[in-house]
Amino acid sequence: MMKKLIILFAVFWQTLNISAYCHTGNRTASGVWPVAGVTCAADHLPFGSRITLPDGSVWVVQDRFGAGWKDHLDLFMDTEKACWDWGRQYLTCKVEVPDDSERSVGRIQNLYLPCLQGPRQKKSAVF
Repeated sequence: MMKKLIILFAVFWQTLNISAYCHTGNRTASGVWPVAGVTCAADHLPFGSRITLPDGSVWVVQDRFGAGWKDHLDLFMDTEKACWDWGRQYLTCKVEVPDDSERSVGRIQNLYLPCLQGPRQKKSAVF
């Protein structure tokens, strides 16, 4: 019997306040070493979320800010010069969140659905 791994993603677009950071000598919050051009930090998205910038580059959330921002993204780059050259940009990006757990689903619903649903009402169940 062959087992298949199915990973679903919740996809949405979000305008993000994007900055950059470089080597600290430490592992990321997810426990991996950061990789330039791949690793990014976000407080509001689960680890493994993929962010596609307008230029087509794809980044993976592997780190955290720790401040609880809901619209910030920090890209890991190799040098401090590359970070300064990037600066701060506000870009509308495609966000793909791995929809592999009840926690992830609930977290995304709490962050993004209230703005679409109007006034917040008491929830009776989590989807």
